Order: sequence, then C-alpha cells, then structure tokens
Amino acid sequence: YYLTFVIAAFVSSAARTLRRNLNPLVAQTKSDNVKLVYNFAGWVLSKYTLDFTVSPFMVLTLPLSVTAWRNNYFSVPIAVVVIHLAFN
Repeated sequence: YYLTFVIAAFVSSAARTLRRNLNPLVAQTKSDNVKLVYNFAGWVLSKYTLDFTVSPFMVLTLPLSVTAWRNNYFSVPIAVVVIHLAFN
C-alpha cells in the first residue's frame, strides 16, 4: 500500500499543474459547452485517477498492485510524467 502514498504525491502535483495551466483558459472562454466538457472531463479523470491510485491499498501486496497497474497500462504514472514534461 506504500505505492498509494508515493503515487498520490505525484498525482497531486500533476493535478495542480493542470489546473494552473488549463483553468484560466477555460475561465476566459464564453462557451458554456467548453466549460461543461472541462468539468465533465475533470470529474471522469479524477474518478479514474483515484480508483487507479488506491488499487494497491485494496489488494495490499506488491505483485497484485503491479498487476492491477499493468492491467491499466500504467496510465496514471505515464500521464503524470507527460504532464510534468509538457507544462514545466
């Protein structure tokens, strides 16, 4: 379950970076559709990221944790790296 706490720090930093860079762009737009899509995408991605992040806490073993992450193609750690490389 240590994986949960390690990845949570990086996810939090990546989420803060995305909000800092995308929220001003969405806030200045006049289109309600853009804001709706932004809010919905944020909700879906938050839900998926939370589920991905806490999966090691649910299975409580390193091999099963890695298997769970592998089954999801390590998408969250890859996204975190991409976000940090793209916006920093």
